[in-house]
Amino acid sequence: MKNIRKIVLVCLAFIGSISTVIGVYAWFTLQPATEALDLNVRSTELLSSSARINIGGQNINFNHNYYNKNELAIIMTKSQIQSNLSGSTLPITVNILVTPYKSIKVRFKITEIWTVNNIVQNRPSVFTWQYQNPTNVDNAGYYYPDQVLAKGTSSTDLSFITSAQVNTSVLNDLSNNATVKLSILVSAVQSNRANNWNMQNSNHVTKTFDLPSGVSSQQLNVIFDGVSNSQYQRGIYVEFTNGSNRYAYLWHNRTSLSNRLTLPAGTYNVRINLVNHLDFIVTRSGNTIVITITYGDIDSWGFEDILYAPAMIPIWSYGVTYNEGDIVYFDDAADGGENAGYYIARARQSDNLPDQYAWAWTYIQTEYSNTRVYEEGEIIYYNGKFFKAKQTVWAGHPPPLSWAWEQLGREYLVGNEYDTGDVFYVDDGEQRSWFIAYDTFTVHNPNFQTHYEAKFMSIDYSVLNNGKYKIGEYVRHNGEFYRVKTNEPYNTPSIGNYAYDYIGLQYVSKTYDPNSIVFHNSQYYLALTSTSSTPPTSGSNSNWRLINHRGTYGLNTTYNRYDSVIYNGARYFWNGTGTTTGTNPETTNGWWTLETSWHHKNTYVRDAVVYHNDEHYVLRNGTSTNQEPGVVGAWQPLSMNWSPTAMYYNQDSMVSAVYYNDRYFVWQGTHNATFTPEPGAGRNGWHEMSETWVSNNVYKLGDYVIYDGSFWELVTNTYPTDQRSVPGIDFTVWKEHPISWDPNRQ
Repeated sequence: MKNIRKIVLVCLAFIGSISTVIGVYAWFTLQPATEALDLNVRSTELLSSSARINIGGQNINFNHNYYNKNELAIIMTKSQIQSNLSGSTLPITVNILVTPYKSIKVRFKITEIWTVNNIVQNRPSVFTWQYQNPTNVDNAGYYYPDQVLAKGTSSTDLSFITSAQVNTSVLNDLSNNATVKLSILVSAVQSNRANNWNMQNSNHVTKTFDLPSGVSSQQLNVIFDGVSNSQYQRGIYVEFTNGSNRYAYLWHNRTSLSNRLTLPAGTYNVRINLVNHLDFIVTRSGNTIVITITYGDIDSWGFEDILYAPAMIPIWSYGVTYNEGDIVYFDDAADGGENAGYYIARARQSDNLPDQYAWAWTYIQTEYSNTRVYEEGEIIYYNGKFFKAKQTVWAGHPPPLSWAWEQLGREYLVGNEYDTGDVFYVDDGEQRSWFIAYDTFTVHNPNFQTHYEAKFMSIDYSVLNNGKYKIGEYVRHNGEFYRVKTNEPYNTPSIGNYAYDYIGLQYVSKTYDPNSIVFHNSQYYLALTSTSSTPPTSGSNSNWRLINHRGTYGLNTTYNRYDSVIYNGARYFWNGTGTTTGTNPETTNGWWTLETSWHHKNTYVRDAVVYHNDEHYVLRNGTSTNQEPGVVGAWQPLSMNWSPTAMYYNQDSMVSAVYYNDRYFVWQGTHNATFTPEPGAGRNGWHEMSETWVSNNVYKLGDYVIYDGSFWELVTNTYPTDQRSVPGIDFTVWKEHPISWDPNRQ
C-alpha cells in the first residue's frame, strides 16, 4: 500500500472564459491517490471534464432553467424542443473540454430519457444526432475523438455534437406532457490500454434480463456489493433494449426517484455506464428491478464518468437577475481579483456585488468564510484543521465554537464529543499527551478537566486521573512505584498512603509474602513468613531474618545461610541449606542477589521490583524463579513499553495503553489479558492511536480517519475483516468527506 499523504489543497482545474461562452469551469478538491487496488480508480486521477452547450443561441449553464440541479441534467419539455426548432433542426452544439492528468483516450455519449408523467417511455425516434465525425460512433452510441490526449494541465476543446435533426411528426405525436432528460457520459482509458476500445469491440458489458410478462410502474434500484468509490452513486445510466423497444433510466442517490419503468414482455439486453471491470446482474423483486454491481474482470478497464451537462458557471455581471441558488464566478476585476471566486445567491436579486453583500451572496470555498452560512454536516478547513458543522452556523461564527463545530481528527478541542473507546490527544506545543474515553462526554473547557470520563495514558501519576485508578494498577511518582489498592482514589501516592501500596526494597508497613527482601534501618532482611510485623532493630525473629554482611567475598571463607558478600562489585547472600565454601556467587544456585537487577537464581515474590534490559518490572502475583522478565512469568513492566508478560486492562476507567516501535497503542481486547500479541502486527486487540487510517485497527461506527487525502467516516456497525476495511474500497463501509465543491458532482 502507498504511504499516507499529507492533506494538501489542490486546485485541479481553472479554465478561463472561452470565446463563444461567457463562463468558467472549475472545481476544487483534495486530490486523491489510488490505494489498495487499481480497482479504486477515480475520475480525478485520469481527467477533469466540462461541457459547453448551446441551444438556439442560449448558453446552457449551471443557472439556466433547462438545467435541473437535482437531476444534474438538461430537461426539456416537448414545447421547449418545438420552440427551439429551426425547421426540422434543433440548433444544439456540445463541446467537451478535457484536461488529462494521464495520457488518455476519451469517448462521449449523449443519453436520452423520455418520460410522460414520470413513466419512462419507449425512446421515440425524435433526435438524429449530428456528430463532428459521424464515422467515429460505435453501435452503442459512443463517439470516439481521433486523438490521444497527452498528460498535462491545459485543456483540449473537443467538438462532439454539431446539431440534431428532429423528426417533427414523431415529436408532434408525443403527449404534451412528454419531457426528455439529456445527459452526457464522458469515458476515459489510459492510452496504454486504448486498444481495449475500438469501433468493432468497444468493451461494453451487456447482460440479459427476461420478462416473461409485461410489468408496469417498476422502480429501479442499484446495489453496490463490495464496490469502491461512492462517486458511482452520482448516476448509473441503465439501458434496456429489445428490438424496437429502447428504455433508459438514470439512477442516483441524491434525491428520491420518481420515474417508473413500464416494460413489455421479452428478453432485454441491459447495459450500464460504469467502468469495464465492474460486473452486474439484473433481477426483479416485486415492484423493483434491481441492478447488483460487483467487481468482475480487471484485465482491461477504463474509467467511465458521468458529466451531467453542463458544468459551466457564468461570470457575474451587472444587469442580470439571479435567483436563489444560482452560482456565479466573480472576477472582482475592480480590486485586482482580491475577492475573486465562486458565490451562490441567497435570494433573488441583481446588481449586488458578491463580495460586498453577504445577505445576497455566499462565498463558496473549502476554507472557512466568515460571510457565509454553513449547514449541518458541512466540512471546512480552518487554521490547519478540519471541522464539521454540528448545526446551522450563521456567518461570523468561526471554529472552534463548541456549539457550532466538531473538529475532525484526534486533537482535544472544546465542543468535541467523545464516546467510549475514543482516543484523543492534548498538544501543549511541547509534547502530545494521549487519552482514552471510557464513557460519553462533551468538552466544555479548553483545558482537560479531571471530571471528564477519560484516562491519561501514562505510568506516571497524574492528577488528571484522580478518581480513575483501579485496584491493581501501577503508577510511578517522584521516582517510586506504587500499586493501587483502593478503587478510584483521589490522593497523591506516597509511602504510607492508604490508597497505594509502595513497591520496592524500602520497608513500609504492609503485609509481605515469604521470601520478600526489604531494606530497613540500613540492613537487609528476608521475610520467613507472611508477615505485617516490622523487622527487628537488630538481629532476627520468627518473621524476619537479618542478612548478615561479611564484606568482600573470600574464596576460602565458609559462609552460613543469610551471609552476604560483595563479589565483582555486586552484593549477594547465601540462601542455600547448610554452609558454602569456594562457590561462585554469580553462577552457583543458592547465592541470591541483593541488587535490583534481575537474577535467574533468585526466587521472587509478589511486589518484587527488578531491573532487566533497561526496564523496571514488578511481579504481579505468585513466585518466580528463572523466569526472565519480558519473556515468561507474571512480570509487569513499570513503564508504557509493551511486554508479552504484562497484564492489560479494558474495563471502565481501567484501560491500558503502550508505546511500541515508536507508536502508541490502546488495548481493546479482553480485560485482564496476558501474553498479548505484538502491537501493530495484526488485528489482534491493539488499536494504534493515530489520526490516519491504520490497517490493523478495528474501527467503530462514526469513527473518522485521515486517509488518501480525505477524511473518511465509518458508516457500518460491523467492521469488515477483508479489503473492504480500506477506505475507498467499499463506500457502504467508509463514507468519504473530500472537502470538495463541484456543482456537477453533488
